[in-house]
Amino acid sequence: MGLRVVFAYVLKDVKMFIGDRAAVFWVVVWPIIWIILVAYVFVPPGSVTPVSIDVGIVNLDSSPSKGLNFTSFDFIKILNTTTYESSRLFKVKLYNNSEALVEDLKSGRIDVGIIIPENFSSELLLSTAKLRVLIGGRDPYSSSVSYVAISSFFNEFSRRVALSKVDTSIGYIEKSLSSITDSARLVELTVRFMYGIAIPLNVSFEEVKPEVYSSRPNILGWYTLGAVGMMFLYTGFPYGAAVLYEEKERGTLKRILASPMKPWELIVGVILSGIASMVLSALVALLAGLSLGAHIIFNPTNLLHWAAIILLLIGALMSIGIGVALSMLAKTSRGASGLGIVLGLLLSFLAGIWYPKMMMPKWLQILADIFPPTWVFDTVRNIVVFNLGTEEVYVSFAKILIALAIILLLDIIIYRYRLRRYIEEA
Repeated sequence: MGLRVVFAYVLKDVKMFIGDRAAVFWVVVWPIIWIILVAYVFVPPGSVTPVSIDVGIVNLDSSPSKGLNFTSFDFIKILNTTTYESSRLFKVKLYNNSEALVEDLKSGRIDVGIIIPENFSSELLLSTAKLRVLIGGRDPYSSSVSYVAISSFFNEFSRRVALSKVDTSIGYIEKSLSSITDSARLVELTVRFMYGIAIPLNVSFEEVKPEVYSSRPNILGWYTLGAVGMMFLYTGFPYGAAVLYEEKERGTLKRILASPMKPWELIVGVILSGIASMVLSALVALLAGLSLGAHIIFNPTNLLHWAAIILLLIGALMSIGIGVALSMLAKTSRGASGLGIVLGLLLSFLAGIWYPKMMMPKWLQILADIFPPTWVFDTVRNIVVFNLGTEEVYVSFAKILIALAIILLLDIIIYRYRLRRYIEEA
């Protein structure tokens, strides 16, 4: 009788869901809207336009251009014509004084300010030139982007100036050593040494990314899985928190308690009903992502990839279970549902779905590491993205199963307490 009663409860919820337009929107329509936003905001189609940095310059260099083959005006021209992927990287604006430059930096009108001091041109050719660089910030992240862009430019500019100085010096050295017998070896050693001073380290960079980060379809596929995880959190929390309150407010809880239905059957029915709506929402999100070009890296011959699907279902179970615990903090279905949605959205950051844990403050990283859904998404990421083997994820599996068992045990205790309270109130 147990399973028949459970499925009857689930069927009752399905019928109520079909007749509830708001529920249909959140389970079916909202995942499609969310995936579209992800596809065009987080992973925009086509090539990404390089960032253009607005640079203000105050040129105080009064070095005479006569006799100099490079002046501060040449430096400004190089900066203004530097390109990245055929797009101009810096847009230069000239200022008459540093006060106006600083004011525009503080107002967010420009990203970087450069003050070229007097005698810059002559010092650049004969000694070490100085520059004052001011980094602005139009938002919390633009200053980092501006710093990386302008410092990369100066590194390359310094390297080329150093090589130019070396080439000029070598010409003089070759002339001065030409009278020495067998000077070729000495010239060779001198040339190598001077180039070593100009470029002490020759570094080559190669990208060796996981396959999931190698193309837009793969990246969109990963974000689609992230969207599924996020929907599990902000759907499971409010569902688990509000389901008994809703049954009570609709008047169906009294009929359920008057029936032969046992507490464990009610708990299983509640969980299966929640899982059904969440799986439907996940399928809608996956289909929406695939229709927009997402590529989900899944190998049906790899048992761990099947385990990743099971882990996502466990994540859904956890979110419902945590929602049940949240129900102790509310007194109505509306309050419980609102609390679940708010905490689901907030805790999605702890799970590392959108925001990498490494970028969070230390105390938040500690909270993330003890938040069980984080273990689920980290393990899924390790399987699908980094292709870790069984021996590398089995400890995480054990932790997740133990956490799930504890959450479900707490749910049983809470439900029994709640049901007893409702019986006493009736």
